[in-house]
Parts: sequence; C-alpha cells; structure tokens
Amino acid sequence: MKPGREKSVLGRCVVGVDGSDGSARAFQWAVAQAKGGAVTAVHGFSPGTELLFAALQVDLDPMRAEHVRLLEGAWIAGTDDAEVSVCTAFFDDHPARALLAVSHRNDNAPIVVGHHGHGSWSAHHVGDITTKL
Repeated sequence: MKPGREKSVLGRCVVGVDGSDGSARAFQWAVAQAKGGAVTAVHGFSPGTELLFAALQVDLDPMRAEHVRLLEGAWIAGTDDAEVSVCTAFFDDHPARALLAVSHRNDNAPIVVGHHGHGSWSAHHVGDITTKL
C-alpha cells in the first residue's frame, strides 16, 4: 500500500442516515474513519409511518421514492474524493432493524449513528434508534 493511503482501523462500517444534521455529521465522521475501507449508508423507512399514512389514505410511494433519491444523492454527497467506497441500502423497516440487518450482512460491521438533540434533556439520554440497537 502506498504511503498516505493506509487503511484505517475501522475499515468498514454501517451508518444511519435520515437527512438530519446529526446523521450528516455521523456519515461524514464514518467516511473519515473508514479511509481505505467501505461505508454503507442505511435508511429505514419506518412501518409506523406507513401505518399512519395508510390510515390517512396517503400514498407513500412518492415519499419512499424521495427518500431513496436523497439516500443516493444529497445524504451521501461530498464523498467523491474520499478514499472510501460508499454504498447505500434502503429498507421498508424500522431504522434500527435496517442498521442491524446491514451490519450482520457485513460480518457485524460497526454501526454509526448521529443524534438529533431534542432539547436540554437529550444530553442525558440515548435516542430511540440507539436504544433499539
């Protein structure tokens, strides 16, 4: 391996993305840590959301398509020059289950998640996705 192109200790990881500032920071951190390796950006489209919209008789296909478009574009933007392979995975499932599924498929790759910071209490508790992981 050429000098300056050493592989990181992290090697590969799975990171949850949803368009939030927290997930963007987590994704950028994961890309920086996985130098010479691979990052899989995962988005889980929660079935709870689907049930709510179904009750309201809202067509979820356009929303699902928009999330896939963002997952494959804006949510992973800025990695063209990174020394890391980036791929995406979209699931019609709870985000925590989606992250675990991709991690298991990748020899239990480490999972990286961000946080949303919902008020002053957020610094004192773990978020929903992290709790489910």
